[in-house]
Amino acid sequence: MKAISNVLKGVTYHNPQWGESLYELCRRATSRHIDRPDEIINQQVVYMINSEMHAPFAAKDACTCLKRRLQMDHPQKQYLAIILTSKVLQECHAALGAFQGELLQEVAYILRTARSSSPAAARTRQVAMDVLRHFGSAGGEAYRVARQQGGGVPGGPRIEAANRDPADIAAVRASLLDEI
Repeated sequence: MKAISNVLKGVTYHNPQWGESLYELCRRATSRHIDRPDEIINQQVVYMINSEMHAPFAAKDACTCLKRRLQMDHPQKQYLAIILTSKVLQECHAALGAFQGELLQEVAYILRTARSSSPAAARTRQVAMDVLRHFGSAGGEAYRVARQQGGGVPGGPRIEAANRDPADIAAVRASLLDEI
């Protein structure tokens, strides 16, 4: 049943060797019930992305799948998703192409929007910072973009922060109040 729903959703990755789709592997790799990253599952994800490198829309599907896992609310899931994303960015850079920047921005959004002060959230922020540092100027640029766009709610629309005149803000507010 799940395979049929994935086909209808447009999930194109399916590896007959393991019998699971990319989405299912990513879900297993980022389960909150595991304490540390599972290298075998992470390597299966990398292999699957690299094997589908020449398929149309493969990079976009992989990026979408990883971004969904990065946008989870649970800090343990985010931690595991960052580790998986880092591995994919390092080993699948040819397959991802232009989507590397999008994934780095999602990692930067996690760094900017981590809400909890729990040890798991602190570990998640630390790993996100390490990943951005590892990618050097691309990671720094992703962090600058995340900071300029304001973090927002993970998974929600990113609202761009604008440096506006206070009089302009008051005029917009007044016009909105008039409409009500």
